[in-house]
Amino acid sequence: MKPFLALVVATALLGCAPKQDAESRQRFTPCSPIAGMEDRDLPADARRAILEAQEDVCAVLAGSRPVHARSVAPPKVKQFLGQHYVGRGYRLVVVQDTFEVGGAYFATYGPIVYFDSHGRNPGVGQISQVRVVTLPPVR
Repeated sequence: MKPFLALVVATALLGCAPKQDAESRQRFTPCSPIAGMEDRDLPADARRAILEAQEDVCAVLAGSRPVHARSVAPPKVKQFLGQHYVGRGYRLVVVQDTFEVGGAYFATYGPIVYFDSHGRNPGVGQISQVRVVTLPPVR
């Protein structure tokens, strides 16, 4: 019964997903956390920043360096361990860290994008695709 219920819920959720036009489907990949770029009234600078950030996120998740953002020195007060980059309209941090919980070890890896808010709503306008994986026990 549980597998059937899960199938019904998944089908309902997929049916509620917004439809994208053919151009959007070609531009977006499964690695992208960004959707809704069909709005033709979106300012060019905003569209460029979002699309370039999206391409950088996909590159990082594929194990490559960001395509658009350039490497910069980390801030003096580091929030995350990893590489820091600046793109046009956004900052990118590629998190690489390890931690221990209850004797088990984990690694974190992935991008966090902070879109420039120009002082408005700090902390809003960020996306993350950081993943956590278990590490083998240390002997």
